[in-house]
Amino acid sequence: SIDEHASETIIEPQGTYIVKVDYIPETYEHNGAFVQLLSNDEENSVIDVTMEGMGDAAVMTVYPESFDYGHISIGCDNEERITIRNDGNLNLIVESVSQMVTLPADIVLEYGSLPEPPWELVPGEEVDFLVSYVPNDVGYDESQILITGNDPMTPEVEVVQYGSGDVENWFNQN
Repeated sequence: SIDEHASETIIEPQGTYIVKVDYIPETYEHNGAFVQLLSNDEENSVIDVTMEGMGDAAVMTVYPESFDYGHISIGCDNEERITIRNDGNLNLIVESVSQMVTLPADIVLEYGSLPEPPWELVPGEEVDFLVSYVPNDVGYDESQILITGNDPMTPEVEVVQYGSGDVENWFNQN
C-alpha cells in the first residue's frame, strides 16, 4: 500500500519528500510493483520507481487430494500413498493428521515407520504415509484425512479416499 496523501505535493528546491510504501506478503511469493511520479520537471516529467519484495513461508502441498479405490472384493485390499511436501522456503511443521471414516472402519491410515506428528519438513522435503482399504462388507466407504500445519495460506488440507466393497463375481461360460 502507498501513502494516499502523496497525490499532490510541492517539493522545494533541494528538498525531499518521503513516500511510505508498505509490503505485507501473505505466503512464499515474489511480488513486484512500481510507483509512478509525475512532475513539472521538463526533462524527467515521469519517473517510475520499481519495487520488489519476497515473502517467506512454509507451503504445504498434499496429494492426491482425492482417491477412488473403486469396487474392491470383500477381504481384498488396495492402498494409496498420501504425500505431504514443503514447497515453501521456511520449515513446515505438520502439526496433526486426523482421520474420519465411515463405519465399519475399512479405510485405515498407516504411518509405517513414521512417528506420530508433529513432523518438521525443510524446504523441498516430503513425507508420505499409506491409506489402506480392505472392505469387510458390501457398500460405500469413505475416509477424510485432515492435515494441519503452519502454512499461513493453507493451514488445513483435507484429502478424501472412497471405494465400495463388493462380492466377488465368478462368471462361467458353457
